[in-house]
Amino acid sequence: MNLFEENNWAEDLNPLIEKYKGQKHPLNYENTYQLMISVILSAQDSDANINKITPTFFAKFRIKSKSCGEILNMDICISKLNRNARFICRTSQVIITRNHC
Repeated sequence: MNLFEENNWAEDLNPLIEKYKGQKHPLNYENTYQLMISVILSAQDSDANINKITPTFFAKFRIKSKSCGEILNMDICISKLNRNARFICRTSQVIITRNHC
């Protein structure tokens, strides 16, 4: 599955949303974008560690203002940060392009 192809995400995710409706996700987030980034960061890491670093990460990271190198230079300890930073940048670029930010 290519995440960057045109998809109907609302339709594709609806079964999961219905199944887990009303349940608290183990990752802390304030909006859908933060949840998506937290899930990316949590690959090969614990939800507890991600919950520790995301307040600092989101305070510093702005979708249009950080490059992958700047993410890598942040003082955060995450497993697979190099791979995750590239994926976060690519995901952000797609969001910017599709939403004309």
